Amino acid sequence: MLNVFKILDADTGRVAWRCPGCGKLHARETVVRDFPGPWNPWNGDMEQPTFEKNVRYRLHSHNEDGSIKSVIVCDSTITDGVATFINDTSHEFAGQSLPIQPWV
Repeated sequence: MLNVFKILDADTGRVAWRCPGCGKLHARETVVRDFPGPWNPWNGDMEQPTFEKNVRYRLHSHNEDGSIKSVIVCDSTITDGVATFINDTSHEFAGQSLPIQPWV
């Protein structure tokens, strides 16, 4: 099997993956640190990762004047390398499960 996660920062345990639902790059710290921001313990498996908490992203697009035009919500649980999208997700995969593809 191939890794679906890529380690971006060994000190913070920051890992990244390409979301199979929204297609965007998502990343999380997996080690508790003394700085604000999301962290999420995981099982350490690069091929079939499982996070202890759900992973929620709010992606904003903006008008020319800087005001928010739209917000996309991508909210999932990741278990054994499969993202299950929670119903508050705004893309078409809400309520569905998709495997995370290998990092290439």
